[in-house]
Amino acid sequence: MASTTPKSKSSSSPAKKTKSGTTTIQQVAEHTVKEEKKKRNRPDLQNFGQEGIEAGDNTRFIAFQLKVYNLPEIDMKDADAVSARIEEYFKICMESDMKPAVTGLALALKMSRENLWKYREEKVGSREVCNLIKRAYYLLENYWEIMMQNGKINPVSGIFLAKNHFGYQDKQDVVITPNNPLQERRTAEELAEEYALEDGAESAEMGAGGFGELPSPDGGEE
Repeated sequence: MASTTPKSKSSSSPAKKTKSGTTTIQQVAEHTVKEEKKKRNRPDLQNFGQEGIEAGDNTRFIAFQLKVYNLPEIDMKDADAVSARIEEYFKICMESDMKPAVTGLALALKMSRENLWKYREEKVGSREVCNLIKRAYYLLENYWEIMMQNGKINPVSGIFLAKNHFGYQDKQDVVITPNNPLQERRTAEELAEEYALEDGAESAEMGAGGFGELPSPDGGEE
């Protein structure tokens, strides 16, 4: 009587097969994605890289950009005109239900983000205009912080924006504590003088016969 050997079960469930018994590439890919999702333990990264663009998104985004792009030129030396343009940009964002951005503000003011940063750093423009640009940056930074606190921005994207637009950086401070914190700090001249005195004392000690008398070659005393 022939014996049968039971088939061992695979550790991972196989991908679905078609009626003909063959597995398609699409089924393998779907199975891989499902397995990867199971491994993730970060809820905020569940859709990372898979956000996707829905139908009509591109039209809405470009229409918003064109509104900002078509704004007329203003005199950057006129503080009132700059103030009105900044407010106009944020109102367009509200009407279009779009997030304000540093590059969007730069586009509204007809300049690059690099030149906008120069105004913030007071490298160009009048003090009054620079202060207006700074306040606009503070508003954008506060908006970014609120969105981050409420989980409305992917953490990786949020960190990128913080470092590139608002001057945040990863930094670790190293504090060195001296071994003799109770002693007074001394100058380099005082330390050099102290070591010179110690060296002089050691030399005098050696010259006074610190090593004792040496025996004569024939074993007797000199």
